[in-house]
Formats: sequence, C-alpha cells, structure tokens
Amino acid sequence: MSKRGIIGRVTQLSRADVNDLIDSAADPQSVLDQLARDFAANIADAEQAIAQLVCDLGANELDQEEDSGAVAAWSEAAEATSQAADLLRAEGVAADADRFDDLARIALGRQLTAEDDIKAVEHAIAAQTESIEILANGLHQMRIKLAELMHRQDKAVRRPGGQQAQSGPASGASPRDSGADPRDSGAGPRKSGAGRRGLLDPASEVDRFEQLVHREEARAYRAGEGNAPPEPRPAEPGRLGSDAEIEERLMALKTGRVMAAALARAQDPPIRSDQPFR
Repeated sequence: MSKRGIIGRVTQLSRADVNDLIDSAADPQSVLDQLARDFAANIADAEQAIAQLVCDLGANELDQEEDSGAVAAWSEAAEATSQAADLLRAEGVAADADRFDDLARIALGRQLTAEDDIKAVEHAIAAQTESIEILANGLHQMRIKLAELMHRQDKAVRRPGGQQAQSGPASGASPRDSGADPRDSGAGPRKSGAGRRGLLDPASEVDRFEQLVHREEARAYRAGEGNAPPEPRPAEPGRLGSDAEIEERLMALKTGRVMAAALARAQDPPIRSDQPFR
C-alpha cells in the first residue's frame, strides 16, 4: 500500500459530500452501501498507514539523536587531536604532530558526514510528521462520514422493504481521537549522546579516536551494511567530506585556541619593572 496513495484517497474521501452523492444517484441505496464499504476499507488502510509512519518516525528520531551524539563526539575528538598536534609541534616533534593533525582531519570529516545525516533525517521526519497529521485529520472526518452513512443505512432497514446494511462497524479511535500524540510509538528508550571529556595525553587520544571509529563501524554492521564486521582501519579524509571545509575547520580550531590564549594574556598583563607598587 503506497503511503502517498492512501493520503490521496483519505483526503478525497474526507472532503466528499456523501449526502449529495447519494441523493443525486440513480440508485441511492446501491451508492449508499458502496460508500459505506469504501469508507470502512479506507479507514482501515489509514489506520495501518499511520501505525507504520509512527514506527518509521520513531526510528528516525532515534537516528537523529544518535547522529547528534556522533557530531559532538567527533568534534571533541578533532579538538583534542588538533591540540595534541600543536603541543607536539611546539616541542619539535613534527612527525607526530602531523600524524595528530591527520587524525583531526579524519574526525572533522566524520563530523561533516554526521551533520549531513542529520539534515537528511530532518527532512524525513518533517515529511512523516506532515503525513501523520494529514492522515489523522482525514481519518477523523472519514469516521464522521461513515457514521452518517451507517445512520442512513439503519433508516433504510427500518423502512418497509429495506435491506440490511452491508458495511461493518466503524474502526476504533485514531491517535488523534484518543488525545494521544501520534508520534508516541513506544520506540523504546533513546540513546544518550556522547559524554564530555577533557584533553588527555596524546597516546590516550589515539585510543579514544580508534574507539570512535570502532563504534561507527559496529553501528554500520548492525544496520546490515555488511555480512561480517569490517576490519578496523583509518578512513581517508578526502572520502569523508569536503577537503576544503575540513581544512577550514581545522584552521578555525587552531586559530580559536591562539585567540583564546591571547585574550587570556591580555586580561592578565604582567607587571612591568617601571611601574611602582601601590
């Protein structure tokens, strides 16, 4: 069942003037019975579509929260490894400093990827939320119209020579009718974002960076992207995001630290020898 198809049918039926359709028909009783069957069937389809959308929406909201945690974690890893590179470079260990800057570039690339994932899932969430609203509103209107049709069927049965109505009873209440939020799907507890950590020594930062890589690869494996867990390996910066944007972000990290240090020194100037004590 196409979600777009059921939305179109629900919208059309919810706006239909059923009384006019019946009264203007050559065989009103036949049209009445057919309309009752059509409304009952489409109410069931709409309920099924809403249930599926609520499930999909809950999964996307969990993905969005997980991606937000990944953005924070990779941002922190980039900051820590870049700072470690600057400290090593100041000590004259250029080779190790370059290695840590490369790790910072990889972390920034993964941060960009996670940010792109967030944007993509935001569009999906918006579309699903809109579809749920449209279907819930249409479902409410269809139930009202089905009740009118069944009332007319009952009146026809009570008339001499009337026939028994063929449509079944109206379906149960929708999420909107019950006052519940249609997005309360019971998708389970949400995963919390990554915790904050301070700058550790360079060796520990490498271990932490590798843990982030392993975590992301394990997540991809759980999502069914491979038949076996992939071997841990560093990713290439150019394959993870725009190289130019990665370099800009890396430079912004370093420039931000320099400016912060300069500001701290300006706020606490040293005492000059030509200044008398007071």
